[in-house]
Amino acid sequence: MKERKKKSSWLKCPCVRAEVEEIYELDYQHCSLVTLPDEIFEFECSLKKLYLDYNQIEDLPRNLFSCYFLTTLTLSDNELDVIPPGIGGLTNLEELDISKNLITDLPDNLKNCRRLKIIRASSNNISRIPECLTQLVSLEELYLNDSSLEFLPANFGRLVSLRILELRENELSSLPKSINRLVNLEKLDLGQNEILDFPDVIGELSSLTELWLDSNLITTVPDSIESLHKLEHLDLSKNRLESISDQIGCCLMLDFLELSKNELKDLPDSICSLFSLTRLKLDQNQLMYLPENIGRLRELEELSLESNCLSSLPQSIGYLRKLHCLNVDNNGLLTLPKAIGHCQRLAILSARGNRIEELPEEIGLIQRLSVVNFASNCLSTLPVSMLKLNLSALWLAEGQNKPLVPLQIERDPVTTKRCLVCFLLPQTSRSQDEEFQYVSKTLPNPEEEEESFMNRRRIRFSLEPNPENRRLMRAPTPYPKDLREMALRMKNRPYK
Repeated sequence: MKERKKKSSWLKCPCVRAEVEEIYELDYQHCSLVTLPDEIFEFECSLKKLYLDYNQIEDLPRNLFSCYFLTTLTLSDNELDVIPPGIGGLTNLEELDISKNLITDLPDNLKNCRRLKIIRASSNNISRIPECLTQLVSLEELYLNDSSLEFLPANFGRLVSLRILELRENELSSLPKSINRLVNLEKLDLGQNEILDFPDVIGELSSLTELWLDSNLITTVPDSIESLHKLEHLDLSKNRLESISDQIGCCLMLDFLELSKNELKDLPDSICSLFSLTRLKLDQNQLMYLPENIGRLRELEELSLESNCLSSLPQSIGYLRKLHCLNVDNNGLLTLPKAIGHCQRLAILSARGNRIEELPEEIGLIQRLSVVNFASNCLSTLPVSMLKLNLSALWLAEGQNKPLVPLQIERDPVTTKRCLVCFLLPQTSRSQDEEFQYVSKTLPNPEEEEESFMNRRRIRFSLEPNPENRRLMRAPTPYPKDLREMALRMKNRPYK
């Protein structure tokens, strides 16, 4: 136990009794407590902050709620299933953390804690937001992730002071209209829910800077997004997006845009007007081409296009002078544009799993290029200009066991131009069957995932026949989230 901010009195003479020591903070985190220590209540007249996280506390004693001056009370990761009504007596409380417990409801008396600004109640069994919570109009931060919520109350908009609202990993399918009253909301996290349509009411939250809607069932981004002028971070990955409104170009402050794992076949041209964008992730879609003006994104540092249907890249990519990382793995590219030589800050270039037959000489102009991956293409030689590069890794084959291989200068017998060769060249193109097997390996079948999951974590003992020298092998313990998802799949699997 740690004591903080003590104020101790001292004896003026032997006949004078010492004053009671004043303690403002007590830290009992990670102390294996089952009950609260009695010494806490010796300082009930001065104690302001009490930290009880990561213990095995099951009940809260009544005299805890006599500590009237408490402003911070944290109880996360314990074994509480009930918060006593007495908590309403802590009228000075500003921060309450009860996350990672077994709580199913909140007492009505919580509404008396009118100074509460922060409530953390994630990872409990709270299936509905009680009426008392919507009366805490001073609340600025509310965390209710992983709480089995199916809906928000119609009067949720009463929480007009909210700046941060996190509702990730619930079962929400829509939002109440009163949400538009949350004019101070800056961060809204609705990831991993069951939202079918992009809520139009979000378009009225003009103060939003972060919006997380990943892992839902959204198919389109509507025109209402045009009002989010302050938006800096937008995550719509792992949905079913087929189209994006041209109005997304109005989000001029957007710095990070995540659209991976959707069903997009094209992008609106207005996306090239997002001049503040530094990271653009478009992996695992069905894009056949990029907007010709993609080079207007002059601040772009990371562009990820893995697993799409691209056959070429626009020449304007050469205007991306701040681009640091470019990933175009697993597309149908036949070559790279010569203009890529102008991307002077490019350090990582990955074009694995394409159909590239020849690289432009201009690639040797990228002085900062450090890591290059051209495995699984159709290259027979490399341009001599690559000798100018100070590469730390050059990958040319899937089975390559060293990051760099020796290169020799030769003359191409067909063009008579000087070129670079090595024992990994020419590359052998994969057959359609091999490509299908590769895609299947990259994107595993969900029905086979749990079997693979268990195999990765199987312990092999020394007495078992093991091709790997019979060593004891154990993979890392799975995250609780992985276990929950696996259990859910097992629960929904039809009985045979």
